[in-house]
Amino acid sequence: MKLTRKKSSTVDTLFLLALLCVFLISALFVVLFGAHIYKQTIRDTSDNFTVRTTSAYITEKLRRFDSADNITITTQSSGSVVALRQTTEGHTYVTYLYFDESALKELTILDGSEFLRSAGTPILELHGFNAEEISPAFYAFHITDTNDNTTTFYVSAANGQTGR
Repeated sequence: MKLTRKKSSTVDTLFLLALLCVFLISALFVVLFGAHIYKQTIRDTSDNFTVRTTSAYITEKLRRFDSADNITITTQSSGSVVALRQTTEGHTYVTYLYFDESALKELTILDGSEFLRSAGTPILELHGFNAEEISPAFYAFHITDTNDNTTTFYVSAANGQTGR
């Protein structure tokens, strides 16, 4: 029995080459599409982390004070400053929460000491922070994350309610 080998034609070779190109282009689109989705997911996760961490941090700080009389918000040209007063062992300390140098900062000093914005400890990187007292013991906080998305959340210092 004699085996004969069929000669491949140019059309067969071109068809295989075209099939390989379609496969490679499809694989490239899948990788690019996956990279775009991954990038979007990372950005959303980062934004969500910033918003949730900031709101939880501020809410916890305000809830530590049993009276809204110990919480004051002042608006300065450089932004809002939240002052939280607490008396410990006969000394009154003030904890300031404020926005400076693209970050939410915290500074705790003795009452009556000079408040220096640059002396605070950076907590989270933000692009904006404002606070306002809506009614006694009810506060609104507006934060702008690093992607310039603004979120507002509310905290009630008196009964521990918070909303978004």
